[in-house]
Amino acid sequence: MAVANRIRLSGLSSQDRSLLEQLYRVHSRTLARYIASRCQGAGIDPEDIVQMAFMRLASMADFSHVENMLGYVAWAVRNTLNDQLRHVQAQRRTLGEPISDLSNDCQDLPYHSTPEDILSAQETLNRVETVLARMPARRRQLFLAYRLDGQTVRNLALQYGIPRSTVGDHVATATRACQKALQS
Repeated sequence: MAVANRIRLSGLSSQDRSLLEQLYRVHSRTLARYIASRCQGAGIDPEDIVQMAFMRLASMADFSHVENMLGYVAWAVRNTLNDQLRHVQAQRRTLGEPISDLSNDCQDLPYHSTPEDILSAQETLNRVETVLARMPARRRQLFLAYRLDGQTVRNLALQYGIPRSTVGDHVATATRACQKALQS
């Protein structure tokens, strides 16, 4: 299925439209299979990720600034995947379901990562997860709601029935603990 059948490409030049259609025809299945092999159980559809990435690319005015178009497509797919994983994570939190370790469900796409980068990122994530697990439950909840869900201090204070300054103290203490873990 050509990308033009599913995405409106009117803003692109005919050359860019043709390039995008060709990249979709040639690489969309491979990208979807790659995502599927890395994202089992993460609650996402690999074909949807690829489609959304191409939709984002189609909304661009032109690709004259792009030197490596296939690399750019891979980058767009990776970013779209990361956005979807954050969305799934937020949904699971909102519904009260336990958050699975998405870093294991969906290994980051290694388009620009070396094995050392991936190992280092995993070790950093493990340090932060350990710090979060050791925090008092309320502090962890307030910190995650503020930092990941984007809730305001005011809303959290109202929701938990505590003063705004207490919410701010919890978030600041949790932030310092995470920063300390990142520096070690």
